[in-house]
Amino acid sequence: MIALDARLAQEIVTRTMQIIPFNVNVMDAHGTILGSGERARIGEQHAGAQLAIAQGRTVEVDAAAVRYLAGARPGVNLLLTVRGQTCGVVGLTGEPDAVRQFGELVRM
Repeated sequence: MIALDARLAQEIVTRTMQIIPFNVNVMDAHGTILGSGERARIGEQHAGAQLAIAQGRTVEVDAAAVRYLAGARPGVNLLLTVRGQTCGVVGLTGEPDAVRQFGELVRM
């Protein structure tokens, strides 16, 4: 399995947040936050990422879903894959309708 490096994860976050007006998180294949615009969250488990990994798909978390996911915030969570293997998740914080359009771009 390909593993994400914390330095690379934070670089992705920093560079992306210079372009888009939303917080970005990058999580490893277990849902642990490796890089974040909210540095205090680094090292925490990310419920939306864990759900995306478990379901093998993009997961959107809206205000209603936040009540059922511990510590979650609204946003979108997209799988990061390399050669068909999931190596992590990129998450954008914000109302799904506002951040969805940036999701695929950030994932690239």
